[in-house]
Amino acid sequence: MLNKNKILDNFILYYHFKNTNNKMSRRRNVWIALGLAGLAYYLFKMKPEDKQRIKDTVKKYGDKALDYIPEDLREKLGLGKKEDYVGEQ
Repeated sequence: MLNKNKILDNFILYYHFKNTNNKMSRRRNVWIALGLAGLAYYLFKMKPEDKQRIKDTVKKYGDKALDYIPEDLREKLGLGKKEDYVGEQ
């Protein structure tokens, strides 16, 4: 009879070494950790006026990004006309 704990431990070790030896995997994990740290800072430590400033900045850049979407695709997605998304410039 096989020991289930030993099989599980071997699988965990195999999976760990298989994924941690990959440079891209480590890079991805660093970006995930940085993103979670930034989210935690935003949620728990940031002042309300700083949160509002970040929201305004993200909205401004989101509006600029919508300028690059072609009109036919914009209509298919139901985003409306380009004039609806004109941000502060």
